[in-house]
Amino acid sequence: MGPHGAGRKYSTAGMSPGGLDSYPEIRKGANKMARLSGRVMAVVTALLWGGCMLVVGLINLGAPSYGVDFLRMMSSVYPGFHDTRTVAEVVVGTAYGLVDGAIAGCLFAWLYNRVARINTHGTQNAAH
Repeated sequence: MGPHGAGRKYSTAGMSPGGLDSYPEIRKGANKMARLSGRVMAVVTALLWGGCMLVVGLINLGAPSYGVDFLRMMSSVYPGFHDTRTVAEVVVGTAYGLVDGAIAGCLFAWLYNRVARINTHGTQNAAH
């Protein structure tokens, strides 16, 4: 190995001045997993799912054959939303997508944090 890589298994060239110490989650022996913010996940998934409903609904207004099966399926899941190709229905579908996405994101973050905590405690106890 050259003078810059002596004794190192992996190159740290191009990393921040702190090296691996700047990334506590990848230090050898790190036993804590990052937690997901329920609020951030709720906002992100709400925007993704609400945006999906909005985009499919808007495209369907212009091209009647686009997303018909998807919108029909969503109308069977969301009460009050119908696949009738109106601007009002696009708004209702988007609202449902925003709420549904927020709930799903919050539940995902909660479940991830629970599993990560169990996994971390299980690994930590097994090591000692």
